[in-house]
Amino acid sequence: MRLIFVSRVMSGFAASLRDGIWAPTGAPAIHRLMSKIVTGVPDTRFILLCREAGFDFQAPWTTSRDIELRLAGFPAPMRVLAGAHALPKVFGRLRGHLAELRQLLILLAEIRRFRPDAVYFERGTALLAGIVARLMPGRVVLRLLGILPWMNELAASRSIYHCLLRWAYRAPFGLVICSEDGSGGESWMAENLARDVPRVVMLNGVDSQPADPDQPALRSIPDGRVVVLMLGRLEKLRRCEDFIEAVLALPDDCRARIHALVVGDGPLRAQLVERVNRAGGQETFTFAGALPPQGVAAALRRSDIYVMLNDMCCLTNTTLEALRAGLCPVVLEPPGHLADDRATKRLLPADIAIRIPRGPADEVRSTLVRTLARLVAAPEELSRRRARVAAIATTELGDWDARLSRELEMIERVADGRSPTEAAVG
Repeated sequence: MRLIFVSRVMSGFAASLRDGIWAPTGAPAIHRLMSKIVTGVPDTRFILLCREAGFDFQAPWTTSRDIELRLAGFPAPMRVLAGAHALPKVFGRLRGHLAELRQLLILLAEIRRFRPDAVYFERGTALLAGIVARLMPGRVVLRLLGILPWMNELAASRSIYHCLLRWAYRAPFGLVICSEDGSGGESWMAENLARDVPRVVMLNGVDSQPADPDQPALRSIPDGRVVVLMLGRLEKLRRCEDFIEAVLALPDDCRARIHALVVGDGPLRAQLVERVNRAGGQETFTFAGALPPQGVAAALRRSDIYVMLNDMCCLTNTTLEALRAGLCPVVLEPPGHLADDRATKRLLPADIAIRIPRGPADEVRSTLVRTLARLVAAPEELSRRRARVAAIATTELGDWDARLSRELEMIERVADGRSPTEAAVG
């Protein structure tokens, strides 16, 4: 099989590209599949697209020219296509759209030269995927990493770019795969994809990683505390501010028995650290930053409670990791239209997860304060929930290798012109 693999430059890839060593810290569904493909499908071209955001086109890693990188630990070259920074500033806000057009033309030239049997696109490159799928019907795989909140408004949006995206999502894809993360992938695909396009919703894998026994970022956690973990990218979508404010608002006697561990990086990190410092809460918080897998494993092993206030869904990769580690989950109630999600009900039933009702920020924070105070004061409840979590994780969660093998088999079926969804059964 000859394959072209296309993804945007994820924030978790930035350090790897800078350092020249393949050690991604995020987007496990993509970077693990890349590592699986690079050994299992040697005839693969990997193309990463720089996609900046905002009026100043910020991104965790940018380049003003196209480059080809060879990273230690990844046996194939990666071609990185520059984004808006490749174009003069005189184009203003058009730089982003012109950069996407430029990337499309380069990608089409690469397809014409390489003649792949299939092309795999990650969600952040959906517009390009839709165009290529119309030129290669049945040979393009699109990977949706869940359904972002704005995507639920796509059908009613009248912006020119969203109209183009709607058109792109209705292309004749060979297969569309969506993470079963509680964000409503099944219903969204039914509404937004062409009716006859094969599609499948799949729960991501999760492995028990070896923990770094001497992780420096965790040394400041005092012994004997109940450790409350927030894990993931620090951005608005995850309502990180609500978590910080709730911990700061805990009664003094509870604050003395608790420690908040924040693992991850993102645009809100500096703001959150500043807020804690202004409140004099440095002894209650540890901001560990983005950690490698062994560091994340150490953080999970050191923690007791996992808090996830994601506005998008409940079953994020970090939630699956927390379940595998046997932490007590405290999660935001799913949006109303996703309240009956089967996977969320199965993996986060009432005897495991504590649900925080949706509402204004002050209500979410006050409910979280009461929840954390109750768990700290009732160690028997905390232990009972953790034992139930460990039991359900054993029966419901699969490992990454099996999960990725199924996805790779589906890609191979697309490349061969066979029905891809038969490989998703089992």
